[in-house]
Amino acid sequence: MVTPTVAVLGAWALFGGTHLLLSWPPIRRRLTNRLGDTSFIALYAGVATASLVLLAVVIAHEGGHGPSGLNLAAVPAAKWGLGAVAFAGTALTMAGLAGYPKSAIAVLARRMRASHDARHQPLTGPTPIERVTRHPFFIGLALVMAAHALLAKTLPMTIFFGGFTILTLVGISMQDRKLRQRHGSVYGDFENATSVVPFARTKSQSSPSSARPVRVVATAILGAALVGALHPLWQLGHGAWFAVAIALGGLFATAKQVWRARAR
Repeated sequence: MVTPTVAVLGAWALFGGTHLLLSWPPIRRRLTNRLGDTSFIALYAGVATASLVLLAVVIAHEGGHGPSGLNLAAVPAAKWGLGAVAFAGTALTMAGLAGYPKSAIAVLARRMRASHDARHQPLTGPTPIERVTRHPFFIGLALVMAAHALLAKTLPMTIFFGGFTILTLVGISMQDRKLRQRHGSVYGDFENATSVVPFARTKSQSSPSSARPVRVVATAILGAALVGALHPLWQLGHGAWFAVAIALGGLFATAKQVWRARAR
């Protein structure tokens, strides 16, 4: 008989394993050369969506069973403290989404469709949110998931949320390496001017900017407040709806990317 803990671990191994395997440069290059960029993106999104939906079904069914987790939600001080961490992480995630069009990653992606000379021009400098961390969306998500892993009442739920934390941090490293290999010193200089760890960039690395982050900050706070207000909804299915939301968001982003590729 499969226990709830083993069931969640197995579902996570399928989702996380296929996600990392298809992202591994040798495998990705081989499949891209054979299928083409557009077909590989569709394959990647299809496998990720199917395995993530399976993970959502498993956690919805098994999340409330099995051994106890750390359950720091039972400790009032820890509950409020980790709640504040989750809110801050959500705000950081929303800021990353709001500021993405002007981020270094978005700029470099657009340059890949431009002339060869444009790809080697230095970036103008970190945006205000990138001065906090160069990966605001992923670091924010890692904070939210880590807080929920510590608050979880059962071990299967701890594994569910903890898996997202680990996958997000591994994904940051893989993305930095990919962009460094693709853009060389252009991205290397950006890395030297920023930090993955929030607020860890030294003052000497700062670069002047006239950008006003008011819109991004307002979007981040309002978005985090909205997510917090909908928290009872997220709790249905022991967090399964979060996985479904990630799957739908990934499908939307992939469809948009494929459409642009075909248009070109």
